[in-house]
Amino acid sequence: MRIIAGMYKGRSLITPPDSRIRPTTDRVKQRLFDCLGIPFDFEHVLDLFAGTGNLGLEALSRGADDVTFVDSSRIARKIIEQNCSKVAVSDKVHVLPGEVFRVIQRLRQAGKQFDLIFADPPYAQLLATRLLQTIVNSGILTENGVFALEYASHDSADPDLLPVSLLNQKVCGETTFSIYQLQ
Repeated sequence: MRIIAGMYKGRSLITPPDSRIRPTTDRVKQRLFDCLGIPFDFEHVLDLFAGTGNLGLEALSRGADDVTFVDSSRIARKIIEQNCSKVAVSDKVHVLPGEVFRVIQRLRQAGKQFDLIFADPPYAQLLATRLLQTIVNSGILTENGVFALEYASHDSADPDLLPVSLLNQKVCGETTFSIYQLQ
């Protein structure tokens, strides 16, 4: 696992010791960031179910100002901190512990907003629609902000009745990612 583009291109990242943490593969990450476009115009990024910090670190490498990582796993947070230190970006990140839906509420209450939000929940939990609804209704995504959701291809994200547009959707084997923009 490595950073694939930007100022930290080629830097390798620490991988998890077991399969409980499932990082986004380089192939899926490349397709996701290709869909997000160039130039990369996102300043404040939120990486939910961050795992290794792979997506947020890629965003920093491509020019994001700061990234907030959220993961409930102590092991994951330690790997994120090690990867941030390895890439020398610790001053641009915040690593928050806790269950994602509770952290979203805390961020909302604190008035935090993000231009880009990544979410890569555990596939077995089938959280795609719930995450999409929670992000849109929480107010933590800026006007015209982008939500990139990675989920199991057998799951689905239902944007019905939400003020979002589906900008892009790709299926990469067992993984699907959908990119939504808040209207």
